[in-house]
Amino acid sequence: MKRYLMASVAAFAMLAACHSAQQHAPAGGYLLNGKVIGADTGWIYLQHADSSSSVIDSARIQNNTFSFTVKLNEPS
Repeated sequence: MKRYLMASVAAFAMLAACHSAQQHAPAGGYLLNGKVIGADTGWIYLQHADSSSSVIDSARIQNNTFSFTVKLNEPS
């Protein structure tokens, strides 16, 4: 019985840790996380992949990581 209780407590702790670290995308949008090798700080830009290359969003690079949270205006 003690083994079952310890396994249950460990499983609950793992689920709680995963849930608290999880980030959620906004409704009708997406969350984009990334890691940049060789750039500890700076800026990264999200652009259209057409000839205009207009900037959609920008994010600050901190500790080699960045995060975009984008809400879509139209279906993709």
